[in-house]
Amino acid sequence: MAEFKISVAMTTYNGEMYLQQQIDSIINQTYSPDEIIVSDDCSTDGTKEILKEYQAKGLIIYLTNNGKKGVVPNFKNAVKHCKKNNFIALADQDDIWLPEKLETVLTKLKKIDIIIPTLVFSDLNVIDGDNKIINQSFFKEIVKADPQFEQLRSLMYSNKVIGCATLFNPCMRTYFDSMPNDVFMHDYWIALIAFTFGQHVYINKPLIKYRRHDNNVTSANDAIYHKFIKELLDYLLNRKVDLDDHIKTLKLFYNLYQQNLTVLQTIEINKFIALQNHSTFIKRMQTFRYKKAKP
Repeated sequence: MAEFKISVAMTTYNGEMYLQQQIDSIINQTYSPDEIIVSDDCSTDGTKEILKEYQAKGLIIYLTNNGKKGVVPNFKNAVKHCKKNNFIALADQDDIWLPEKLETVLTKLKKIDIIIPTLVFSDLNVIDGDNKIINQSFFKEIVKADPQFEQLRSLMYSNKVIGCATLFNPCMRTYFDSMPNDVFMHDYWIALIAFTFGQHVYINKPLIKYRRHDNNVTSANDAIYHKFIKELLDYLLNRKVDLDDHIKTLKLFYNLYQQNLTVLQTIEINKFIALQNHSTFIKRMQTFRYKKAKP
C-alpha cells in the first residue's frame, strides 16, 4: 500500500483533556500517516502548549487561526494545508483511533474505483470520559440503522456519516475546499457529495473509540425507543428538530451544484427544501419516517 499517502486533518479547541491520547493513537497507527495537520481555533486552555510540544518533536504540523472561526472553517484550514494528492482522514481532538484504522480503510480503498469522489467511513465504539466503552456499535445501538442501505433521501433528514470516522480521496477534496463556511456540518456536506456525485463505502467494524461527553450520553431510561409507538410519540412530542440547519445546507448545496444534478436528485432535494414552509409537526413526521436507512 506504499502508493497511498494519508494526511490527517485534525482540529482543536480547548481540548487539552484528551488531546494527547488522540494524537498518540494517530501516531501509533499500523499504517503511518504521511503527515498530521492540526488547526487550532484559538484555544484558551493548555491545548496550544500540547501541540507545540508535538510539533517540536516533528510529529505534527501545528496551525493557529487568526481569530476564532468555528468548526467548519477550522477543518477547511486543516485540509487546505494537507499535501495536494494525499488522501484525507479527518480527526477530532478527543477520540481514540484503533491501531488498524488507517490500514483497514486503505485495504478497502484498494478494491474499489476511486476516480470519483469517494468517502469511506466505519462504525465506532462509543466511550465515556474515562475511556470506558458504553456502546460497542454506534450504528447498531445508538443510530439503530445500517449505513449500507443509506440513500440520499434518508441522508438529507439524518446524516449518519461521522466526520472523525471518514477518509476521502483527492477527488473529494475539491468539493471540501469549496464548501461554504456556513454549512451545518462538514461531514454532512461531504456525505451529500458522496451520495450525489460519487460513492461511499461503509466498513462494518468499529475503528474509532468515539467519545461522547457526560451531557450527551444516552440514559438507560431510553429503553422507550425499543417500541415503535413510544418511539414515534417521543420523536413527535419531545425531540428537537434540527431540519432548519439541514435545509439551509441543502439550499447552499443546490445553489452550487444544481446544474450537475440528475432530474431525480433535483426533485428529491427540492422536496426536502420545501419543508421549510411546513410546520414543526410535519418536519418531525418526515424525519421519523426517513431517519432509519433500510434495505
